[in-house]
Amino acid sequence: MQFRTRHIFVLLTVLTAFTLGYGCEEPQPGPGKADDGRIILNGLPEGSDSWYASIHTFSSGECVDASASTVSEGLTVSESGTGAVVLAFNSDGSVVPGASVSGLPASSYFFYLKDREGIVPDIWYWEGNAESAKVSGVKMKRFPPVFTMDIVAEPEDFVSATATIDNIVTRFSINGVISVSANPNIVSRSFTLSGSEQHLTSFIMPMAGEGSWMLPICILMDGMEPQTLNLAVSERIKSGDEVSLSLDFTDYQEKGKAVCRLAVKNEEGNKTWVKSITLKEVLPENRYYEVSVQQPDGSWKPAEVYDALVSDAPSHHGQIWNDWNNSKKLRDTSSFTLFTSDFSSPVKVRVKSKRAFSTARIRPTEYGIVPEVLADNTMEFTIPDYEKRKLSLELDGDRFHNLMILPDKPDPERPDPKNIPSNMKYYGPGIWNPEWITLKAGETLYIDEGAVVYAKVNITGDGASIKGRGILSGARLAHTGDVYASGYQLIETNANKIGTREGFTASGVTVVDSPSWTFSIYRTNNVKIDGVNIICWILNGDGIDLCSVDGAEIKDCFIRVYDDCITLKVNHLSLGDTKNVRIENNLIWADFAGGIVVGPESGSTGTGRIHDVTVKNCIVLDYPTKNTDPSKDDRGGLCISQYPSGGTTSGLLSGILFEDIVIDNIRPDGRPISVWQKPSQGVCTMEDVVFRNIRIISESGCGSSSVYSNGNIIKGLKFQNVTYNSAPIQDSGKWIVKGSDIDISY
Repeated sequence: MQFRTRHIFVLLTVLTAFTLGYGCEEPQPGPGKADDGRIILNGLPEGSDSWYASIHTFSSGECVDASASTVSEGLTVSESGTGAVVLAFNSDGSVVPGASVSGLPASSYFFYLKDREGIVPDIWYWEGNAESAKVSGVKMKRFPPVFTMDIVAEPEDFVSATATIDNIVTRFSINGVISVSANPNIVSRSFTLSGSEQHLTSFIMPMAGEGSWMLPICILMDGMEPQTLNLAVSERIKSGDEVSLSLDFTDYQEKGKAVCRLAVKNEEGNKTWVKSITLKEVLPENRYYEVSVQQPDGSWKPAEVYDALVSDAPSHHGQIWNDWNNSKKLRDTSSFTLFTSDFSSPVKVRVKSKRAFSTARIRPTEYGIVPEVLADNTMEFTIPDYEKRKLSLELDGDRFHNLMILPDKPDPERPDPKNIPSNMKYYGPGIWNPEWITLKAGETLYIDEGAVVYAKVNITGDGASIKGRGILSGARLAHTGDVYASGYQLIETNANKIGTREGFTASGVTVVDSPSWTFSIYRTNNVKIDGVNIICWILNGDGIDLCSVDGAEIKDCFIRVYDDCITLKVNHLSLGDTKNVRIENNLIWADFAGGIVVGPESGSTGTGRIHDVTVKNCIVLDYPTKNTDPSKDDRGGLCISQYPSGGTTSGLLSGILFEDIVIDNIRPDGRPISVWQKPSQGVCTMEDVVFRNIRIISESGCGSSSVYSNGNIIKGLKFQNVTYNSAPIQDSGKWIVKGSDIDISY
């Protein structure tokens, strides 16, 4: 018997290059047997004539004959032996025989991939009875599975997806039948689609072992941490399988989900395994409004609309108290919309109400913006300029299911998301749940447009800042308390109240649903809060609290909260003056407590004063109170409220100016202005308080403004051009003064 072992070795180690195209072509039938006794290999892909082929014949546990040729030459079946294995390769030497001589035990015959992690060649095989091959030829079958991977409905923020298959063999036996070797030399193979690539095709080797396995797919989206989907598969990948993996983003935009499908086709049929992953949380669609903004080219671009809880306190204040988790469902769902525009020209807005309505009104009324009501509960209006962009749309007079319109200009300091500075904590579009964020000295929290970040922010160093055009929410923090709300103060610049911080900036962000005070600014100097929106429903949910602060500017903010919107204090834990404060161009909306309030914890004698404060060009959109007796209630839209903190007598309040302010149609029982000193304390003094150019507009009437002092001292209190529906406040019938030692002038 003649063994052509050298010829076999050369042919099996010097093979032609692997071509992906072969993996996609259907086998082509061929003739069965040549006239000279050679067998023809049927079923190979078109163009395989130059491939190399081999035949091994086995008998009684040994290899009794082996030969090789090109496919076009054909193979001759040995006269000896019972079982045979035929192989055909398209390779460049990457498939190597384990044994190159005949006559060895059958277990010695195997092939392995020379480069275990390289490209898998196209390998075809036949196994069966040697005599039948002589008679009818052989029908070849592909050995390596064909693996395809596709991305469906690729979103703009898709970066890459990587699938990793473990337990892939790199060695297979041919000892009478072709099979995974007892020593398979397994590896892991990873396949990645990235960028604009949406499809790949590759050969892989079969998997070792049996039973279920896990397919991990690592998905990377722009601005997100990598996330891994683990797909449980109940069957191993076998030789000849057609394996297709798809990652479908069809539901990504609306639901934040991607769906993974692994399909396997073989002689046994088709099987599919499916699993979805939530890559990003998607806020539920607002139930009340749809908003779109006209672009410079005339097209309309949808704007995001968000839910916001607010509290109709006068209707059920006693029931709401301590209902921290809204178990009684007494909160009202208002809405707000955010978008950016350069406001280089007037901006046209279209709003569709999902509820029928009879009347539509936009406030502030000072702006003179009148919506044009169209068909199908839709209206359009134009925002004339940037300064008048923050609005309240109220249907049928409903202020608790209104739409707050809060656009801004694009941030000229927006960072490159792909090149974030080392001192910045950046959150891109999407929903994030860090829970707690600490900002050290000089660090910036940047919340980009389209981002919603659920977290408390603690400032531990000087010069920290919060910036962006996105949303910071406390909705997922615990809302608790026994008598008063005692949850986290959402943003704290000096939580331990020790020492003094220098410098803090917040700009552009929208802050909602704090479990307590929203901005807690203790002993922090040189504070700037610019263009911030604050919405909060909880009792003790103040907007901005300045406690012993030297130098602060609060401007261009929209603040709607249940408690005080902006309040200046000298808290007993924050000794030192609150001074040099300027509050300008803000929209103020208090659902229960006070609008802009100076002194409701005004320290005590010797601990600190509140002085040199200017409040200018603000608009108060709402303030309610049920109490008509000023001696029993210190609250108002504009309020001086002097009572001590940590002592028996308040510190001095002086140099307070309210100027060029509109109080715009607050509720009928609302008090526009309150100047109040707590009676039961040592004699305290308030001096040089001026209200100038204050216009109270009230179409349906509102409560009386008031001054109250009982045993205390008020010096230099001035009301200059303060009017109620154009009448001087002192002549309007909406004016109460109680107390003996009050120096007041008009």
